[in-house]
Amino acid sequence: MISRSPCRGSLRPTFLSGENVSAAFARGCLFQKFYSGDFIICLMPKTRAQKEQMIHELTEAFRGSKSAAFSDYQGMTVAKITALRKQLSGAEVEYLVAKKTLLGLAAKAAGYDADFSQFPGMLGVAFGKGDEMAPAKIIGDAGKDAPIKLVGGIFEGKVVDQAYVMALSKLPSRAQLLGQLLNVFQGPTAAFVRVLNARREQQEGAGGVV
Repeated sequence: MISRSPCRGSLRPTFLSGENVSAAFARGCLFQKFYSGDFIICLMPKTRAQKEQMIHELTEAFRGSKSAAFSDYQGMTVAKITALRKQLSGAEVEYLVAKKTLLGLAAKAAGYDADFSQFPGMLGVAFGKGDEMAPAKIIGDAGKDAPIKLVGGIFEGKVVDQAYVMALSKLPSRAQLLGQLLNVFQGPTAAFVRVLNARREQQEGAGGVV
């Protein structure tokens, strides 16, 4: 079901509460932005000025992100995309969906030479504001049990292909890497403490002094 709300500003928002996001997009939605709650807001531009506003917002997203993951979300339901959005939001990742032509114009304006027409399906872009690994990793993990797949991205200021972004999705996150590094440093220290404790217990058992 699609219920329309009064126009807010220059863009007309449509609240999607139907089963399939892809079907709604196919009905003519040019841009979708996912917010919190049970609904997905679909902004439907009608004029050149509205499209330019959308391109500006997308351009700012490209410029303000540390990394980005491009994904084909065709077949995703509202329930799955809402759950994914919550995961992304918690990791400082913003997920935007737009027509490939608009994504291409915005990426070019931001200084990236990305050909979005080469990517299959319907595209969403996860923009990472914090951990550079988060967009690829979260989308990659979601693709294990949902019809969403990585098709490319931007990492360290460069446009990367599907193989590259898939490889990134399988690497540990920054938090996991820090945890592993901490274990490396704690390992020798813990072993040294165990040796001292064993030595003390041995001497106490023999009636000696540490």
